[in-house]
Amino acid sequence: MLDQHAHVVRTYGADGVFLHDAGREGQGPGEFSDFVNTVLVGAGDSIYVPDYAQARINVFSSEGAYGRTISVPSRPNGYSWAWSETGDLYYRGMTMSRNDENRFVFWDAILHVDRDGGELDTVFVFDYQSTGIGGPGNIRVPLIINSPVLGCTSG
Repeated sequence: MLDQHAHVVRTYGADGVFLHDAGREGQGPGEFSDFVNTVLVGAGDSIYVPDYAQARINVFSSEGAYGRTISVPSRPNGYSWAWSETGDLYYRGMTMSRNDENRFVFWDAILHVDRDGGELDTVFVFDYQSTGIGGPGNIRVPLIINSPVLGCTSG
């Protein structure tokens, strides 16, 4: 269980008895920022804790000992995570910025990071309709509506 306020992952046994904590607040290996909000359990009950703000995943043993850090690209930021059977990471990356006309520009895609955290590939890009929201004199609230996906092939 992730305790965001305390910046730790709390592990409990099947009987509900507390076993140990993993991680702590900070910027070093095995430490978490305020933006940690997910805990994944991988092969061998390893604990994976993605940290969006620090562009990495801290990995702990099932006993709570820090094991390693997997670096992930800091841009685009990841929001949703999934592991493949081979240990590769897939996540949804999204950026929002303004163009030269001060209008919102969105980039949203499914990304793939190999199991060693060294290679990044774009698997699929969502296509959004253009909007005038955010232009000079307009309300500055982004509107994101996913376009329907008609077909997708994987390679």
